[in-house]
Amino acid sequence: MNVSNETRTTHDSVTVNEIVQRYQRMSREEIANETPATITAELVILSSNLWTVGSMILDADRKVSAKWLLIRDALGDDGTDGKADREVKRTEEYADAQRARYAEKTCMELIRSLKKLLASKAIEANNAY
Repeated sequence: MNVSNETRTTHDSVTVNEIVQRYQRMSREEIANETPATITAELVILSSNLWTVGSMILDADRKVSAKWLLIRDALGDDGTDGKADREVKRTEEYADAQRARYAEKTCMELIRSLKKLLASKAIEANNAY
């Protein structure tokens, strides 16, 4: 599963990953100079992708569970649930599930930050009049 590419939108084919990377590359001044229209558009894109990211987490968790059962069965009578837990954490399925969780957290934090930026711009505009 490629987390960054699966969060594609119909809005100019912008991905959550592209928005995150853009803000990572921007200076403090460039972020401060973002227009309210751009911030609002990006908030809509990020928010609309939360369902997609949540679905990715669900799918990844199901794959981890299936992998865990395979590992537990392969361990046989000598294995324990704890050993199966440790082994499943070494799988690509587990890594995919973790990446999906990190994508969700990043998306949520960026939404919060952009909302604060938009609110500060509204206060600035209000004070300018």
